[in-house]
Amino acid sequence: MRIPAADPRKTVLAVVLAGLLLLSARHVLALSQLLYTYVAFPLKHTHVLSVDDAFDLRNLSRHAAPPVVPRIIHQVQLGNITMRPSWAAARAACLALHPPSSGWDIRTWDDDAADAFVASTYPELYKTYRGYPYEIQRTNILRYLLLHHYGGIYMDLDLKCMEKLDGLLSVEFLTPPANPTGVNNAFIVAKPGHGFLEFVVQHVVKFDLHWGMPYVTNMFSTGCQFWSTMHTLYPHREELSVLPQEYKLNGHVLTPLFEHLGASSWHQSDARAILAIGRLIESIKSSPLLLCLVLFSTAASVFLLAAHCRRRRLRKAGREGYSVLPMIRISSEDGERGGRGRRGTVVVVFEDEGSVGSSSGPSSPRSRWSEEKGMP
Repeated sequence: MRIPAADPRKTVLAVVLAGLLLLSARHVLALSQLLYTYVAFPLKHTHVLSVDDAFDLRNLSRHAAPPVVPRIIHQVQLGNITMRPSWAAARAACLALHPPSSGWDIRTWDDDAADAFVASTYPELYKTYRGYPYEIQRTNILRYLLLHHYGGIYMDLDLKCMEKLDGLLSVEFLTPPANPTGVNNAFIVAKPGHGFLEFVVQHVVKFDLHWGMPYVTNMFSTGCQFWSTMHTLYPHREELSVLPQEYKLNGHVLTPLFEHLGASSWHQSDARAILAIGRLIESIKSSPLLLCLVLFSTAASVFLLAAHCRRRRLRKAGREGYSVLPMIRISSEDGERGGRGRRGTVVVVFEDEGSVGSSSGPSSPRSRWSEEKGMP
């Protein structure tokens, strides 16, 4: 007795289902929300700071608006990361524009200060905070907690101030846009206890998941992807402001506010590979001709794959379900007609595998099909 071959479609489906079962329900839920961000964020209304807010983008100020954000700049330096000369120069530039004499307080948080702060202020999150496998995850979560508790401005160490930030203190919450979509967490302005930061704090434990690769684990659990997902899911997005596109922090770039040195000191080999794919996608999106070529190639590949699968199914049906026995009979009477060449009857007999019996009668397992064919 022959065992039928497995259906390739069912095999693929079984593999996918097995992979999903290996993930916890938390992984599945988190992944669905993360993927939702890629689709929904560009479609949702995002409040971009503009002149409509009576905000002067040239002078970075809102006319006659009182400050709601304290004059505190938070920077974080955790682990064994040493202060690079370029970072020290960037920090000095920010100090020069925001001196203590003007009421500014620039704080750099190290491991001891950060541990003490989280343990005393957010004891329910301390185990999660210390349990992160990567230093960058603690750096990310710490900035959210600092702004939630103290308010102020968070800045990455590789941001060199080009202008005073006093004018932004009248905005309750502000971030720059991210690439290719979402918002960036390298620069954040927030008043203490902002509702969005409360929303973020409530989701920290839920998204504390490992995804197999350092870059993906960080981005999905605490980094820009997590930050953008929170921004997308927050029910009061009208409270959140985003800087215009020219303020985007992507690589080594000059913006009206900063020189972004683009250090990305935490990136490993998997990050470089993923970012290279991202740059390739961006280059394709920026070229209409290349985009059309990719879409056409993708459609052609899908069509050819579908045709190949269909041919395999037909061959499989012929091999496993039936024996195809072509028999050609040429009638001498037909061959004498009209001198236009012989015509014959092509008879194809389909026999159920393993069946025995006569070809006649309604109960016969054999069926016959014939068609008149022109014979050369």
